[in-house]
Amino acid sequence: MASSTWSLSARASPGSTCSAIPRIAEHAEHLTVFQRTPNFAVPAWNGPLDSKVERDTKENYAAYRAKARVSFSGDIFDANDASALELDESEVFAELERRWSYGGFAPSAIA
Repeated sequence: MASSTWSLSARASPGSTCSAIPRIAEHAEHLTVFQRTPNFAVPAWNGPLDSKVERDTKENYAAYRAKARVSFSGDIFDANDASALELDESEVFAELERRWSYGGFAPSAIA
């Protein structure tokens, strides 16, 4: 059934639509979510864009797209210059924390 025909009085959703769940919940009287245990999850940090970030993104869109096209995941973030095996434990922890706060695929880029 197409989502555009759903009644919003009660809805059940598989976890694969988790990015849509907050929006659906705003309009539903009741929402049940069936979520399997994810094998890997990181914060997306979705939300309103700062006007400076939005302006910069629009002004540099072609450059961002070019960088995304050559990245291993299509996401834009800095890759590591050194292997995690070459760093001491505190450096690895600091880098993982920095990438976690960025969200998306960034934490997986530390190798």
